[in-house]
Amino acid sequence: MSGYRPFQVGLLLFSLGLVFWVLQPFWHLIFLAFIFSFILRPLYGRFLVWTRGRENTAAFLTIFLFVLFVFLPSLLVLSSLVVQGLAISAKVQDFIFKLDLTHLHKIWAGKLFVWFKKFGLEQVLSLSNLQNQLAEIVKKFSLVVASEGGLILSNIVSFFIDVGLFLFILFFCLRDLDRFLAVLKKLSPLPDQQEDKIILSVSKIAKKVIAGTLITAFIQGFIGGIGFWLVGFPGIFWGTIMGFSSLIPVVGTALVWVPGVVYLFWLGKVKMALFLLGWSAILMGLIDNFLRPYLIGKDKETISPFFLFLAIMGGVSCFGLTGLIYGPVIFTFALTMLQLYESEFKLELDSSNNFSQG
Repeated sequence: MSGYRPFQVGLLLFSLGLVFWVLQPFWHLIFLAFIFSFILRPLYGRFLVWTRGRENTAAFLTIFLFVLFVFLPSLLVLSSLVVQGLAISAKVQDFIFKLDLTHLHKIWAGKLFVWFKKFGLEQVLSLSNLQNQLAEIVKKFSLVVASEGGLILSNIVSFFIDVGLFLFILFFCLRDLDRFLAVLKKLSPLPDQQEDKIILSVSKIAKKVIAGTLITAFIQGFIGGIGFWLVGFPGIFWGTIMGFSSLIPVVGTALVWVPGVVYLFWLGKVKMALFLLGWSAILMGLIDNFLRPYLIGKDKETISPFFLFLAIMGGVSCFGLTGLIYGPVIFTFALTMLQLYESEFKLELDSSNNFSQG
């Protein structure tokens, strides 16, 4: 009776390969919808109780609030970001070329000139080359977020088709998530305990890391943007940059507001500089020390800030802005599997370590 099973498995793999090929253009939407269904699950559960078990109504209300409070504000910020990013790039380059760096250049270039001349690289130390390189760096830095936003908004028809498909898939993921996970558990050869461990760990850490990190970044960007706007800077652009910089361990938002304070002091606007210094240092510090630990947690299963930063940077490098979500989820899944591996092979690992020490 089992002679046909290899052929049956082959047909199964072939059919799954065809399904994967057909759905290939939409995998990122399916993956995003599946992740957000975990994040929005508590809200869906509340609506499910409020609507007395009406799954369709609960899913619709959850998506409605998601669109109203997350998607539409993000779309407005993204469109404004593109405009402000292009304008800021031109202004910053003009400022750099008008900036008098002669005295500062003489101090550091004079010390390095002798060494650079030995290798025929004295041109590298020229003031014009310094300004060109600095302007190019600032240009790339100013345009990177704007270009990502412009790429997303460049094809409006395709963009809204993807959004419609995402919301459609998210509706069914919210409504049928439990049934879908039950089918996966039934087909999986893993023990029930390990299956529950994977599902619970991934959903728990994903919600903490993704929701906590992105909410913290949004709040810091929003508050930072208000501070920059109050002192005369484009608030949406620098607020967005500050939100991204909050993902960087140790330095965080200081990477943005410290140069802003220095720039205001440079212009002689001491009161504005002191205001931005106090606004950023106090409010950003409160968020980092109280809100972030509350949202993300400090339990042992939470990804460390260092690995979270690597996950986000690697995710953005591979997938673009959606890598903000993909990266932490991939690291979370790997962390969960390492924990299962450690518990599954604990006896073998302990005996191996004892043997090597002996």
